[in-house]
Amino acid sequence: MVFSRAKSIYIASILIAAIILSAQAYLSFVAAEPSSDNEGPKGVLYSYYDGVGLFLEGIHVVATDANPVQGGQRSPVYDWRELYRWRTSVASETQFISLLVSRGDEPTGGFSINVTSMELSGKQVLLSAEFVDPGEGIIVTQAFTNPTALVPLGRLPPGEYSVRLHVDLFHLVAREGGVIEKVPILTFMEVVWRANFTILPAGELPGEDEAAWIATELLKRTSTFLFDGLEHTIKVVDVQKLVHEPGSSAPNEYSWVVTIDFVTAHPGHGDRSGKVLLQVLTSHRAVITVSELGVVERAVCDGVWDLVNDVEVPSPSPAAAQFVVVVNEGRKFDLSVDVDVSDGISREEAEVIGERVFVAVLGSEVLRRLDSISFEKDLVTIHYTWGYNEQDLGHFLEAVVDPSSLTIKVTHCR
Repeated sequence: MVFSRAKSIYIASILIAAIILSAQAYLSFVAAEPSSDNEGPKGVLYSYYDGVGLFLEGIHVVATDANPVQGGQRSPVYDWRELYRWRTSVASETQFISLLVSRGDEPTGGFSINVTSMELSGKQVLLSAEFVDPGEGIIVTQAFTNPTALVPLGRLPPGEYSVRLHVDLFHLVAREGGVIEKVPILTFMEVVWRANFTILPAGELPGEDEAAWIATELLKRTSTFLFDGLEHTIKVVDVQKLVHEPGSSAPNEYSWVVTIDFVTAHPGHGDRSGKVLLQVLTSHRAVITVSELGVVERAVCDGVWDLVNDVEVPSPSPAAAQFVVVVNEGRKFDLSVDVDVSDGISREEAEVIGERVFVAVLGSEVLRRLDSISFEKDLVTIHYTWGYNEQDLGHFLEAVVDPSSLTIKVTHCR
C-alpha cells in the first residue's frame, strides 16, 4: 500500500514537471512570434511570410494607383508580388506612395519588425523602427520568414525626397520561470537605413536621365551588387528609347533600355556567401528595361543572371527538329523531336531521337533495349532489340537519321 502511494506521488510529480515545461515552451513560442498589435503609426501593414523570396533587406519605394492598405485591411489591395513589381525610384504626383521596409529573408520565425514612429517633414521622411531577433532558448517556427512593414505615405507633391530610418536592435532572452525579456543590442554607431525617390508633376513621365537613375538605383539594391559591388565603377554606357509597335503585348507605348557597366570584387552573381571565391576584380554589364511609368520591367546581368528575381536566366529551349520518318520503305509520318541538329547530333541527342522514333513506331508498352549508336559520315544509326516480353527479345529496329535532309529511315521486323 505504501509502495503504491509512493509510486502514485512519483508519477504525479513527473506530470506536473511536464506541464510546467510545456507551459514555458509555449510562452517562449508566443513571445518569439510577431505580435499583431504593433504600437506605432496607424495604417502600417505587417507581414512575415508574404515577402519571402521577393524583397531584399532595405527600404523599397512603391508607387500604386490607390492606397494598398485601404480600410485597415490586414491584406493589401495589391498582392505582395504586385507591390514588388511596382517598386520604383521615380513616380508621379498622381500615384500613391508607400514605403516597404524589409529585413530580408530569415531562416526561421522569431524575427520581427515594428515601426515606432513616422514623420513627413518637408521632403524628408523620418522613420524609427525596432528589429527584434530570437535569442538562445527561444522556440521559433522552422520556416523562412521575411519581416516587412508597409508604410503608406499618400500622394506627394513633386520634388526630391529622402528617407531616413533609425533602427533600434533587440534580441529575446529566455529567463528562469519562462519569462521572456527583450534586451537591447548595443552598437558603436547608430543603425540608419536610407533611400531616395523623386515625384514628378502630373503628366510628366520619366525621361532618359530619370530612367538611367532608376536603373542605377535598382542595380545598387541587387544581391549581386550588395555582396561586393564597387560603387565608384558604376557607369551608364547607353540609354535607348524602345518604342513598342501598336497592338504588341507590351503594356506601355515605350520603354527605356539602360546599359550599365560595373565591377565586383569577385566573380559570380547573386549572394555568394559561404562560397570559395577567387580574389579577382570582375567586370559586368547589366541591361535594365524601365517602363515609361518608371517601373523596372526586366534586368539581366551578363546575359545570364536575372537581377530582379535573383536567379539564372533560363536557357532557351532548342528549336524542335521536324523529321520525316519512313518505316520499312512504306508508311511515312512527321515527327517533332526537341533537339537542335543545326550543329550535328550528339550521342545524348541520338538517344532522344531513338526513343521518340521507337515509341512512335511500336508504342511505349513494347519492351526494348538500346544496343548501339554509330556515327558514319553524316548519318547516325540507332539499333534496338525489342519484344513483347523478356522471352520475346529477338526482334530488331534500326533507325538511320540523316540530319541534313531531316529524314529517318526505320527498318524493323514484325
